[in-house]
Amino acid sequence: ATPSKCRPGTGPDNWGSVSIAPRLRVGFSLSNAAMLEVSWTPPIRISGVKPNLWSLALSRTVPVGKKGALMTGRIHFTLGNVRAPVTCSEDAVDDPADACHNGEVSDDKYKPGIYGGELAIGKDFAGGRLRPYAGGGYNLLRPRFEQDVRDSTGQKLDQKVEVNTGQWIVF
Repeated sequence: ATPSKCRPGTGPDNWGSVSIAPRLRVGFSLSNAAMLEVSWTPPIRISGVKPNLWSLALSRTVPVGKKGALMTGRIHFTLGNVRAPVTCSEDAVDDPADACHNGEVSDDKYKPGIYGGELAIGKDFAGGRLRPYAGGGYNLLRPRFEQDVRDSTGQKLDQKVEVNTGQWIVF
């Protein structure tokens, strides 16, 4: 959490200010063994952090072979944003040794931009009470971060960080 390119020489950014936030989540059973999951983290400001995140996933489970194996395919995405004082917290604005000193508390914006898909295979044991499974997939990660703050001279700082990467997953 310490910047090395955008603001070298400054202390760590304020990433851990909220340890818990409400998240509403519901699943809908659709026809043909399909499932739709929807979750939302509402825009309620807690300790300066205001999320507004949506996640959706669509999955389908189908039998494979005659011995009770099941295969599940799932696609998902997470969109929205989180507004928070990441680069210049209240403590940083009050600290004479910090680059944010005498400036404003920032209202930076982070957008997760996560898209992915996965396949899993499993089998029922003990009458369906035990279902071990294994699988893998791929996530496209498109996070965006935008600084939104005015420094002690009143100059608006609006640097942006964009990342486009992918990640294989195994579970």
